[in-house]
Amino acid sequence: MASIILAHYAIKDVEQTSYGCPDQYEGHLLDGSRFLFHYRHGWVSLTTWADDYEGAETKQEVGQALGDSLSGVFDSFEERDEAFADLYRQLHRARMFPANR
Repeated sequence: MASIILAHYAIKDVEQTSYGCPDQYEGHLLDGSRFLFHYRHGWVSLTTWADDYEGAETKQEVGQALGDSLSGVFDSFEERDEAFADLYRQLHRARMFPANR
């Protein structure tokens, strides 16, 4: 039976690259940027980056506390997908409304 892997409308492809402490996923978003979704020590983070037209990397990262300080395994697919969706919304807001204009 195939496992259910990270479900979100913005994901083009994804691979689970670590299976607990940390739970970690890597892939591409539909906009072409790459991402790393990582959960370790009670901290879940989403990092995205893409090469711009000059070859310089652009990198954005958001994160938030989840569980206790020893947590690094999602309790369910739903918890994992909700955490990704929350962080993706935070990243999207940061892109739309940058703090340093």
